[in-house]
Amino acid sequence: MIKNNKFIKILPAIIIIIGFINSIITKDISFNAFESLPGFANFQYKLITMPEIYIAMFIMFIYLIAVFIYDAIASKKQDTENIKAKKVIFISNIVVICLSVICVFLSSFSFITTENTPIPEKSQGKYLDVNDFGIGDKITDIGFSFGDVEISNEIRTKKTVSAELTLTKESYYIGDTHFYVYQDILEYRNEKTALKVAELLSSGKNTEYKETGYEGFGKVYVSYEDLIGVIGNTVYRITIITNDNTLRPDSNHLLEAIKNRA
Repeated sequence: MIKNNKFIKILPAIIIIIGFINSIITKDISFNAFESLPGFANFQYKLITMPEIYIAMFIMFIYLIAVFIYDAIASKKQDTENIKAKKVIFISNIVVICLSVICVFLSSFSFITTENTPIPEKSQGKYLDVNDFGIGDKITDIGFSFGDVEISNEIRTKKTVSAELTLTKESYYIGDTHFYVYQDILEYRNEKTALKVAELLSSGKNTEYKETGYEGFGKVYVSYEDLIGVIGNTVYRITIITNDNTLRPDSNHLLEAIKNRA
């Protein structure tokens, strides 16, 4: 049976491990840096988009609390050698092992399903391509480099228990000017969830969004560099960063392009 002193040693270790797993799994949900969301909105967004790690945390904490309470009761009754007590501990250990296996599988699901591929010249999915942005005939080079490290444009797809994610990271040269694009297409199980996620994403700490409307969209939020729109159960978030404002398509142009891809 797990004694109190062992429990006290185990708990911090589990918290550290879970926190480490959480940071690895969730830091990458989006190329669009959801870390800019306020704390509670950030937590809600991750919980909705990838709930499995939080389910694992909840189960583990409930188990540890149960062990702590049982150990305290058994110690008072001086019943630590009782056969029934041993059976209870044995069964609880089997249960937590099984639950842990399930949680590990769920937490690993997004890793297993993640695929990184170069972005094709023409879109083969719901994401937009350079022609939708109106820069196709202006591009002089593709990709980005940090020193000697070349970073190519890529599209990442992954699945979680509650969502299918399509994420793009793109960089184009228009003469001496950069044109950066980040796209997040987040497909949930229902429209209600998609609307909630769009609302959370529009609460960014560093960006002020204005809620507007467009035919065919459940919700639309726009800012200087970002656009968030919901069609059915899918959230579209597009970020365009460029120093040349003449290259930046207006929000109506992007919304129409999104609608044509949906």
